[in-house]
Amino acid sequence: MYRYCILESMEKTVVLIINPYVTDFKLYDEWMHPVGLYFLFDYFEKIGITPYFFNFLDPGTHVQEKKFGTGTFECTEIAKPDLYQSIKRKYKLYGRSPQSFISYLKTIPRPDIVCIGGTMTYWAPGIVETYKLVLQCIADSIIVCGGIAAQLIPEYLKARMPYCHIAGNIEGLLSLNELPSLFKGHTISHYMLTIKNCFAQYQSLRHAPVLLSYGCPMRCSYCASSILQPRHHLRPIDIVIDEIIYAIERFNITDFAFYDDALLFKKEELLFPFLKKLDDLGCNIRFHTPNGLHVRYLDRTTLDKMINAGFKTIRFGYESSNVNQRKAVSEKVNRDQLREKISTAFASGFTGNQIGVYVMGGLPDQTPDDLAEEMEFINSLGITVKPVFISPVPGTAVFSQYAIRFPQIQTDPLWHNDTFFITNLENWNENTLESIRIKARTLNSSID
Repeated sequence: MYRYCILESMEKTVVLIINPYVTDFKLYDEWMHPVGLYFLFDYFEKIGITPYFFNFLDPGTHVQEKKFGTGTFECTEIAKPDLYQSIKRKYKLYGRSPQSFISYLKTIPRPDIVCIGGTMTYWAPGIVETYKLVLQCIADSIIVCGGIAAQLIPEYLKARMPYCHIAGNIEGLLSLNELPSLFKGHTISHYMLTIKNCFAQYQSLRHAPVLLSYGCPMRCSYCASSILQPRHHLRPIDIVIDEIIYAIERFNITDFAFYDDALLFKKEELLFPFLKKLDDLGCNIRFHTPNGLHVRYLDRTTLDKMINAGFKTIRFGYESSNVNQRKAVSEKVNRDQLREKISTAFASGFTGNQIGVYVMGGLPDQTPDDLAEEMEFINSLGITVKPVFISPVPGTAVFSQYAIRFPQIQTDPLWHNDTFFITNLENWNENTLESIRIKARTLNSSID
């Protein structure tokens, strides 16, 4: 059933890289891209192995198109896991049909190696479903699973994917016993890899990612960025510019989303020169920052450069103004600081509906009323509020704190789901969550 032989020839080796299904109560394409898999694709190309790519969440196959290239994915309602039976929402499998995958396989050589990615830990059932489909179609291939979930919950995946190697990242892939001869002598720097070569695998694209740096120098207690990428590295600007030009020329893309965890850190070394080069080229494009920007690094000069470069959607990380809760998220900014930064953003020309502020629900000892009051404060600044609910991420300080009360999170990633986990906290339930969602829509409807 499974190929255990050692592959010897790079010239004849075929690799299929897959961005898998997602299982969740909701999924919206807010400029989603599996950037790590794009880099893996380029790595294989650079060492002489032929890669192919299939994205179950292909942004070119939206069921419904939304603003700035965003949209919704094809999905199928599936049975909820027993753990989620109390949640009164539909549980879905998001992604293209099995038939589309089978049809794609007929257009490429039979893969010797299949690499499956994966991000959120609580999306693990989607990874498993993808693995099962691969086994049905090409059971004699070497199957490898990598990505965020593979690094954070390897044992969970191993138990459910017995004929799969859990590699985590590229370094893990290189260490597999089945593949050493393929990688021997190759020391390509990760920081010289490009995302653009994988774009050629798409029929169409409505948006593209931009990544100026890897990792994050911050150590927020709820975030695993520093675990997954311990060091903060800057990418060569010329490579990033080349990626953008390619996306514009091949797909006529206008909307680009930054994937940096700390976009404004060392901005004089990276962001500012990057924007200057783009301006010199005369690119007429739009930028979006779905990852929350660190408010402390914002000033008039930065905001002026951003709006002049075409930033249309900016999100700020705020989380909470409560002193104790701010400590729980690594002391971001207080209300006076946020008010000052928003005023500066307005002075630079940003409008209220272009600015969104993430505020977190489910922090230690936080009540729904606390969150509602935070939302009202943010709305009073004339900007949109973006409530997000806590998801305990393995390896983080928040995870360790909650693991004392909920040891289940250590073995079952379904407990990490933001829609479910918060309902287990005191004073929080599905009704309070829905009231928060309604309140956010009401407050945001008043923003111009």
